[in-house]
Amino acid sequence: MFEKLRNKLLLLNISIILVLMLSAFTTIFLITYNTANIEIDKELNRISTLNGKTKSENKPVDLFEKPNFPMPSEEKNEFPDFNPLPERTVSFAIITNSSWNILNKMSFFTLEDSLYTAAAEAAKISESRTGYFVFDSIYWNYLINSHESGYRIVYLDTSAHHIMLNNMLFAFFVVATLTIIIIFIISLYLTNKSIQPIKNAFERQKQFVSDASHELKTPLAVISTNLDLVLNNDSETIKSQEKWLLYIKTEILRMSKLTNDLLYLAQADNIKKSVSSNKFNLSNQLESIVLSMEALAFEKSIRIDYYINPGIEFFGNQEQISQVILILIDNAIKYTPENGVINISLSKDTHFIIFKTTNSGLGIPSNELDKIFDRFYRFDSSRNKDCEGFGLGLPIAQSIIKNHNGKISAESVKDSTTSFIVKLPLTHK
Repeated sequence: MFEKLRNKLLLLNISIILVLMLSAFTTIFLITYNTANIEIDKELNRISTLNGKTKSENKPVDLFEKPNFPMPSEEKNEFPDFNPLPERTVSFAIITNSSWNILNKMSFFTLEDSLYTAAAEAAKISESRTGYFVFDSIYWNYLINSHESGYRIVYLDTSAHHIMLNNMLFAFFVVATLTIIIIFIISLYLTNKSIQPIKNAFERQKQFVSDASHELKTPLAVISTNLDLVLNNDSETIKSQEKWLLYIKTEILRMSKLTNDLLYLAQADNIKKSVSSNKFNLSNQLESIVLSMEALAFEKSIRIDYYINPGIEFFGNQEQISQVILILIDNAIKYTPENGVINISLSKDTHFIIFKTTNSGLGIPSNELDKIFDRFYRFDSSRNKDCEGFGLGLPIAQSIIKNHNGKISAESVKDSTTSFIVKLPLTHK
């Protein structure tokens, strides 16, 4: 599925870039092509204009001399000839009768008769006044004008223009090919990188559904088993079967807590929950919670040391912040061995209120730290199989802290200590 998505994104990206690139190259080429044609037409018209009517003896002009023919008399029906062609261009001209037979020709260069013949033939089959033909790999553009005897045709060597356009097309092709290859490599990298979060989210969703199903399966199995026991002893009184009914109630409460946690996380995923906020004394709230948890720690022979700066106030949802504190202290008690120590502190600096819990114990491997806020995640379950819970406490705590524009992080030294640090922004409301 993700490979198809990647290929579609890659194809779309390449197609858009290819269309834009071809549009740009085509525009540049057409502008250059039209500019070159305009220059060629101007030059042909200029050469044609310089070739006025001159007296002729109906014989070829000496190509090695620069003739200076007198202008013809209007009373005489004289055959037209040429003024000298411009020396700065490679050009020639011919005069033909109406049947396209060559009557006269003029050039400053010695040219083959076959060129004149090919030039007349190209003009003869032309469907317009201008055009070009190729002779011995040389491009000749021409302009046809009519006169008394038939046609006067001026030719101009435009090989440089055509070579330039051909080289431009070749350069465009090479550049386009290299660009497409480079863009393909870059696009492939960026596409893979862009769909990775989607892939990760999909995998997390699958894992979430799988874990939730697994967590629900156990209490459902317990409820089903105990109900079977009750139903199989239908002659017994409720009092006599109280034990099985209490087991059912316990699992129902457990499922209720799980579904509530899942509902909260689902809502946190979709929208940022709007919470009622007020200013409260966080120092007093933390101290109250710590004192209530001391009995639970005492049962495991765990000592709790706390250092709470007095008078620290925070603007937020008191109930949710208390929930975060309970989650972190409860976690610390669960994963602290007997005769261990838990240190709790509350302080503030210029920008943040800092709440920190540190407990002794197994610690968390460094490669596991980035996973502990994943839902249902409990590292090394074989070593923590006696710890109750669904692995949703830390994700809920993270969601609450993010909702209050704060940060939560973890630090750990394996087989030594684990610390959770919560930073809440200072407010002045």
